[in-house]
Amino acid sequence: MKFQHCSIPADDPKKAAETLSRIFGGELTRFPPGGPDAWMAWSKDQSLQLECTPRGTVLIPDNDEVILGARAESPTRHSEVHIGICVDMPKEEILEIAKEVGWPAYPSVRIPGEDGFSVLELWVEGKFLLELTDPVETARLERSVTVEGWKAAFGL
Repeated sequence: MKFQHCSIPADDPKKAAETLSRIFGGELTRFPPGGPDAWMAWSKDQSLQLECTPRGTVLIPDNDEVILGARAESPTRHSEVHIGICVDMPKEEILEIAKEVGWPAYPSVRIPGEDGFSVLELWVEGKFLLELTDPVETARLERSVTVEGWKAAFGL
């Protein structure tokens, strides 16, 4: 099982999707179902698509299909949602790109110790959290984030 796509809010969806496409090593395309200002960042292998839609665009259920593009009356600046993504780019290069576009980014230990791992917190536009793991940390994450590893790390 894997995630195939997700969407995130952005004040400047095109710039957000362009920046994420660079980090993912993929391409940038429009995302017509999200409206004229929605963009899609693709991973290099095209297995992941990250939709960047204008902040405040909400999804509403309908009997036939979801209604996309409705506007929230008062969009929130931050979100209760975040996404963890394993990327091919080394964290040093991601930090350079983040600095170039003015997004906060910094390493953060998630599970300490030899058997743990770290993520790179990348704050899209300083508002939406992506937890990125580069190839080195992805290997550590995959060894430690198992049900048994989780129980051991947190004493469950």
